[in-house]
Amino acid sequence: MQCPMQCPMQCPAKRPMQCPMQCPMQCPAKRPMQMQLSRALVAIAAFLVFQCPVSAQNGWRAFAVPFPQDRYDGISFINPRVGWVVGAFSGMHATTDGGYSWREVVSILNSNNRAPFLRTIAFASERVGWAGLLGKPSLIRTTDGGASWHVPQSFDTAIVGGVCGTQVFDEQIFYCVGAYSARQYGQPHFSLTTDGGQTFVHQHMKERITTLVDLEFATTQIGVVGGSIDGGLGDGYACVLRTTNGGTNWDTTYRCQYVGTQIWKFQRLGVDTLWASIQSMGVGPPLVITSVDDGRTWREIEVRYANGDPVEGTLQGIGFVNSQIGWVGGRAFDMFETRDGGATWRSSAPSIIGLNKMQRIADTLIVAAGTTCGALNIPKFLTGTSVEKGASEAQPADLVAHHVGGGLLRVSVLHKAAVRHVRVYSATGQLIHTVEHPPTEVVDYTVNLGSVARGLYIVAVFTDVDMLTAKVAVQ
Repeated sequence: MQCPMQCPMQCPAKRPMQCPMQCPMQCPAKRPMQMQLSRALVAIAAFLVFQCPVSAQNGWRAFAVPFPQDRYDGISFINPRVGWVVGAFSGMHATTDGGYSWREVVSILNSNNRAPFLRTIAFASERVGWAGLLGKPSLIRTTDGGASWHVPQSFDTAIVGGVCGTQVFDEQIFYCVGAYSARQYGQPHFSLTTDGGQTFVHQHMKERITTLVDLEFATTQIGVVGGSIDGGLGDGYACVLRTTNGGTNWDTTYRCQYVGTQIWKFQRLGVDTLWASIQSMGVGPPLVITSVDDGRTWREIEVRYANGDPVEGTLQGIGFVNSQIGWVGGRAFDMFETRDGGATWRSSAPSIIGLNKMQRIADTLIVAAGTTCGALNIPKFLTGTSVEKGASEAQPADLVAHHVGGGLLRVSVLHKAAVRHVRVYSATGQLIHTVEHPPTEVVDYTVNLGSVARGLYIVAVFTDVDMLTAKVAVQ
């Protein structure tokens, strides 16, 4: 029996090995076709319900992007309106109106009018972008907004068999890693260019790690990469490496104790706070990890419901709006949400199905890619969101804001990190006021909004490690 899904690992009907992937259709060797079709119909029905581009589901506005053959693995927005999504066999689509309409980028199609195995995408501007692929070629670049794509001549495709993670700093500086499977796509690599692709530096990483999936750099010199060590997909151990000199030297700062685990996606909050999802094909619990010292040390968090049961599914995508509120997700299921910093989780259905990648934009928006894609307005979402009762609530609030009359607010931050800027939003998410250079320690600090209407507002204070928020009513 031939598997109807084009799973990157293929299924036992095609290959004489046990399939470690949790394919949304499941393999014929694992489940009867009737159950496969039932799951597919449920997924499609959920997609159709969620896909209305003007609706909001648990705060998420769905994008009207075409239904993918597999899912959209990568997403890159350069501002709230202009962005791209890519996926394995699903091609590339672009929007210029914030996801309400999309056009297919046909320039990446091959001579048979088929899309390559697109894995990740990163645009530096409306003109310059990069797309990572599995197979040959493994990297392509555009300098005309996607009208045409080319393989950088200096990128050694004989060495690099796949690109799973990308990060762009500007039109000249670009980093990438890969691949999630050394068996299929060759040895792990860390590659970079500082001159727009004219030259590339490739670093072989097999002596340090077995697979590489993602990366997150705070600067061109300081960052982390993640994948697995002592084995690959299904038999390795999730691992994080950190560098402080642009990849010349690496230190192992995390290694999971459970076999069959792999770092899948990173997300940064502020300067020093990082989150990462762990894909698990083994017997260990569902895990995410977090760091508050820019990847030097990590803390494991088991992803469990309030009753202590582990959530179902293999975790892949991850994203947080602040230290308390965030989501995880993976193939063929809705996201799970936490409002207490990961202590407990609950289903966020209906929301993004099949989450693989989240991206924060300008501190006000999160976009997400999966089987469905969408966006969440952070200030607007926080107006209707409360932190869950639990251990975290016993601590004093990190941010306190009061209306003292007229357009004046008094703001105090009890957070030890340095304050970078202060923003005030309306209840609908509109930016009302910005303080770009407040004191690094904000205590009884007065923010003058000028003439504003009565209503509910959100004060957001951005520090080196987090975004703190507080609601305040202007009477």
